Amino acid sequence: MGDKCLPDELRTLFLFEALTDEQLQTLCDNGHIATFQPGPIHIEGEPATCFYVLIEGELVMSKRSGGVDIETNRTTQRGVYCGAWSAYIPGDEQHVYQATVRVTRPSKFFVLDA
Repeated sequence: MGDKCLPDELRTLFLFEALTDEQLQTLCDNGHIATFQPGPIHIEGEPATCFYVLIEGELVMSKRSGGVDIETNRTTQRGVYCGAWSAYIPGDEQHVYQATVRVTRPSKFFVLDA
């Protein structure tokens, strides 16, 4: 599964910096830390099953257009998130990944099931 999730590590990410100790512990209890090797993390159009928050590394986001993958974002910014964020918005629609995300080098993420 990866490294142990530590609330103090999550607190260093801008997305979670204002959460209480209890809220951070809830995230750690329900999520995990994972390291991905270079390659895709998720593919556009596939069922969105996880929410990812970058702790260290580099991610590249792309969208398909005319049968070609077009890079839309490349970042090493800690706390950037991707994946199944729409799963947390109420609604009955089926959630799929809206873009493909891959990492260019070994990269560490906080991962939360959708």
